[in-house]
Amino acid sequence: MPGSQRVQKRHFVISEPKGAKSPFDSHARTILDRVSKETGETPVAVQSRPNLGTVSVEASPTYLSTLEKQPEVVKSIMPAVDQDILIRPVKVRKATLKEAARFKRKRG
Repeated sequence: MPGSQRVQKRHFVISEPKGAKSPFDSHARTILDRVSKETGETPVAVQSRPNLGTVSVEASPTYLSTLEKQPEVVKSIMPAVDQDILIRPVKVRKATLKEAARFKRKRG
């Protein structure tokens, strides 16, 4: 995989295999193999959830966009972005003892 492309993660809802004779995992693997042949790339990580009919794929943007265009893919979903709950300070400076005492009096 080219080093210039960042790896991304996306969830894909895949339609049931026709006739439902093949298990979901092999159906999903067939689709991923087809995309690998088209792009010349392989995914970094794949997680299959047969009971939900979804596959989570971590790969390059090229691979993911090609996978998204496959006829068996019903929907493509971006995972929720992890957010840092820590509010980082904007300006950091040392306070004098007078300022610290005044702040303490104001807060009670």
